[in-house]
Amino acid sequence: MVALINKWVHLISMIGVLGSVMLVLIAILPVSSRSQYESAYNEIWKRYGIFVAVLWGLVLLTGFYNLHLVSGTVTPE
Repeated sequence: MVALINKWVHLISMIGVLGSVMLVLIAILPVSSRSQYESAYNEIWKRYGIFVAVLWGLVLLTGFYNLHLVSGTVTPE
């Protein structure tokens, strides 16, 4: 059961990272370059950085845990 939850957390975290990068590239960057609300965009970037750092941390932790779970069962042929 722990392995299943770990795999789902890993998958959802990676989807969050990729989705947020696409949102930034498609929606936020084009508007932020010509906007007068620079302080608001600085706050968005700070929160975005924290959000992505937490997601990457989850991706790494769950990925290494998945590796630990699988490495004992893989045998060379």
